[in-house]
Formats: sequence, C-alpha cells, structure tokens
Amino acid sequence: MRHITGLYIIMTSIFFLNYTSVFLLNNNYSGIIGWITGILFLVGTVYFVAAKRERLTG
Repeated sequence: MRHITGLYIIMTSIFFLNYTSVFLLNNNYSGIIGWITGILFLVGTVYFVAAKRERLTG
C-alpha cells in the first residue's frame, strides 16, 4: 500500500504542475514545467521498478 501512495503522490503532483502552468501562469513557464514533469515521471518509474524488484525478491 505504501508504494501505491507514493506513486499517487507523484501522479497528482504532475497534474497539479500542469494545471498550474496552464491556468495560473498562462503557459509562461511551460518549458520549466515540462522539465519538472519529465523528472517526476522518471522518479516515479524508478520508484515503481524498485518496488517491483522488492516484491519479487522479498
């Protein structure tokens, strides 16, 4: 359950950043938000792989 919560937090932060960029910042910082979203996606992928590996080994 801990892994699902971590992935949910990463997913909601990606959506929050995108909506903030579009509606509050009028897409002025879309490049920076794109990079942050990409980094969060990679962090989520690493987190998922680590959780999957932990589940298989332990």
